[in-house]
Amino acid sequence: MLLRKTEHDSNKSIVLETDLYEPIRDWLLQHNYTVRSEVLGCDIAATKDDTLIIIEMKLSFNMRLLMQAVRRQHHTDSVYVALPRPKRGIYSRRFREIKHLLRRLELGLIIVSINEKAPDIDIVFHPLPFAHRKYRKKRGMIIEEINSRSGDYNKGGSVR
Repeated sequence: MLLRKTEHDSNKSIVLETDLYEPIRDWLLQHNYTVRSEVLGCDIAATKDDTLIIIEMKLSFNMRLLMQAVRRQHHTDSVYVALPRPKRGIYSRRFREIKHLLRRLELGLIIVSINEKAPDIDIVFHPLPFAHRKYRKKRGMIIEEINSRSGDYNKGGSVR
């Protein structure tokens, strides 16, 4: 796999969405899936026996990716989103929030590490039904805070 050099700086490499395809395809083939790309608008469609997996790839997490992935859930319960490994790491606050949202939407997550030697994929989680949990302690704290205030003196969206 070749990383493309930018025109402005030959030391910087940019990754294209198509660079995510090969490592994912290879992993699916190793697990005996039949893999096809760009099937009726799906980036990757794979079958094994009677199982259909759809994978939507993007270079960054965005609303378009979510809309595409949720639309694919009309065809199968096994829908994944694939993203390149984040520069700030998979333990950053933003990435934890992304994982939580994907779980709530019952989507799976695949992270692709792209480097010139050996691209690799990590199935972070599979699409599973989401267990909605309510946090009673936090709920009680919010209600207590509302009741302890004498009025609404802040503007919503402001800090402090």
